[in-house]
Amino acid sequence: MRKVSLTRLEREVQLLAAQGREPSEAMQTLAGLKRIKYVLVYPDTGDIVLAGPAGDWRRDVEGRLVDAEKGAPVLNLDDLVVTLRNAYGPLGVIRCSIEPRKESLAEAKNVNEKWSKQPLKSALQRQKWLGDVRAAIGRQDIEIDGIDRRTHAGRVLIEADYRMKLVGIGLEEGTPGITSYLGAIELDKDGNPPAMKLLRLWFMLNYSALSATSGRDAFELRGPGVKVLSENEMLTERGERVPTGASDEPATRFA
Repeated sequence: MRKVSLTRLEREVQLLAAQGREPSEAMQTLAGLKRIKYVLVYPDTGDIVLAGPAGDWRRDVEGRLVDAEKGAPVLNLDDLVVTLRNAYGPLGVIRCSIEPRKESLAEAKNVNEKWSKQPLKSALQRQKWLGDVRAAIGRQDIEIDGIDRRTHAGRVLIEADYRMKLVGIGLEEGTPGITSYLGAIELDKDGNPPAMKLLRLWFMLNYSALSATSGRDAFELRGPGVKVLSENEMLTERGERVPTGASDEPATRFA
């Protein structure tokens, strides 16, 4: 467990800035905090302290500051500043979405309908079918609101959504033992692909209730922090998406 005083950290960063110097790695990583578990308030000294599990850090092959032991992300001072600014801004909402284009979805539906007229008798044919559907969907548009996409925090949000969807369509390995959504789609009894469905996958906050002491001077964040949700959508001939409010078994299992 490690504690970081935001009040003192802010003062030290200001002193370095006045000297034209950047924050140290210890400051940039919030002393190697892996997550914020507690927020502690000290009225007598004016300190606000973040506390949580921590350890040494290193730079990985991509130059990211990560936990020295497992290579997992450590907290980032720039992310904290950006998200606090967002929380106190007019919106207070962060949204990232990777949206397929309407004409591409219409083409993917046509491709799937052509394949559905013939049974897929081999693993090679199944891979060809999935590859044709992926190719038809093609390039997609990134939408991000409430946070500047040029910041490190904005980039992390985009990359997390992008990589999660690569795992979903089987283009990147995910957690060991997790089958991609496309890989889990079952053919009918004749070996024909099912009707084209569009799957939405997105991250949501997943904290339990915030615990606090009676004096409101210590708070605890409980829960894993994030989860993945899923919803199937139907596609019209024009590639328009129609929400169903439901998630089929493969989508729910993948999420």
